[in-house]
Amino acid sequence: MYPSPTVSSAELRPRRIWFLVAALIALVGMVAGVVLFLLGLNSAAGGVEDVGDEFETSTEQVFQTGDTVQVALTADQSKIVWVDTAVIGSTPTCEVSGSADLGTSATNWTVTNATGEWRSLYELSAASAGTYELTCTGGTGPTALAVGPPPAFGEMFGFFGALFGGIGALTVLPCLGFVVGGVIALVVGLRRGAHRKRLVAERTAGYGHGYAPGYGPPR
Repeated sequence: MYPSPTVSSAELRPRRIWFLVAALIALVGMVAGVVLFLLGLNSAAGGVEDVGDEFETSTEQVFQTGDTVQVALTADQSKIVWVDTAVIGSTPTCEVSGSADLGTSATNWTVTNATGEWRSLYELSAASAGTYELTCTGGTGPTALAVGPPPAFGEMFGFFGALFGGIGALTVLPCLGFVVGGVIALVVGLRRGAHRKRLVAERTAGYGHGYAPGYGPPR
């Protein structure tokens, strides 16, 4: 009775290097996910800074309750009347001259910059270009106000897009890398196992034809 044929791992195909390729694909997916996530966070943080910087450059018209300021508006332009949040619960009442419209801000924005923290209070707009007088009174004690544009929607969408894009990359890319690498490793393992069985069968059959143990017929 012949001993069981031996098959060297080096003989099997596909080669074992494909296991390394599968591992590298999984590793690249994980690293790429982390890198893109960090880039997304950095981009999102930059978007927040951009909004803050834009607002900061447009707050030259910082004034106190009781003051009257001149606000220049172009046709169909909107500006926000911001109130300083340092005075908790202060909600001054504002009036504007001429044909300008003044209504409660539809969105409750809060913006922090070098001049303080501001909360959106009113939205000021005009159908025709002109300079309008804005007066605010009341509130809880003397309160600082400012006039400036609302945060740019494009920058806000860019912030959320960068943030969710980074989270998506952190979730999808590592999973994709592991799935692709796992599939490659599984296919390689199955094919090597099938190759081993074929070689064993060939060499076992070869024993009956006078071949030396461990060797099959010429291929």
